[in-house]
Amino acid sequence: MILRLIWRNIWRNKRRTLITVASVMFAVVLAISMKSLQAGVFGHLVKNVVSFHSGYIQIHKKHYWDEQILENSFVTSETLVKKIR
Repeated sequence: MILRLIWRNIWRNKRRTLITVASVMFAVVLAISMKSLQAGVFGHLVKNVVSFHSGYIQIHKKHYWDEQILENSFVTSETLVKKIR
């Protein structure tokens, strides 16, 4: 009985009900669109920054951060690449 009364009260003013339903649907669609746009933009941002700079990881010689000069870098060799993989 209560559900029937609620249903009748909702549709008592059809125009108001349709405007409310339409505005809620519009807000949900807009929120989903904005969230997907945000996720896509952030994904591309991370991909671009990583590809143009140092990559996802950096490998340094011991004590490199104490004195960051080229003499503290090391030469890439095949054994080093195998160890890293």
